Amino acid sequence: MRKAERHELIRRLVRSQTFERQDQLVSAIEEKAGKKITQATISRDLKEMHLVKVRLKDGGFAYQYSLNDFSIDETRLSRLLKRNIESLAIQDTLVMIKVVPGTGEVIGNLLEAMEFEEVFGVLVNDAKIMLFIKDDFNGQELVVKIRELL
Repeated sequence: MRKAERHELIRRLVRSQTFERQDQLVSAIEEKAGKKITQATISRDLKEMHLVKVRLKDGGFAYQYSLNDFSIDETRLSRLLKRNIESLAIQDTLVMIKVVPGTGEVIGNLLEAMEFEEVFGVLVNDAKIMLFIKDDFNGQELVVKIRELL
């Protein structure tokens, strides 16, 4: 399993479930991926992804993104957009971003990690990013936020 695939799987699992220990996360990843993964690999992934163990209100623990992760992602996203955006277009509840080939996946993943409240889903390929806007939101609001990053 490639690192990017593993990170995406970890991201989905951490958002949908509570894991108090790394071994629980390792088991969940192995079950979903159908492959063995070492705990050392997952430990490195958690550090790279800025996931930290936090105490919950009920006294338990869970892995969550660190509080300053948003600013880290925003800075990186801004830098990548400035260097790689080719066009930005909107149609109703769809926003299409064309980027330099080879950067679509990275920029798309960062946009998704930003968790903009307007975004229902993100679809990416090598050179394009399609943002699907939630029904209750205007795509123009998101375009303004993206342009502010440029």
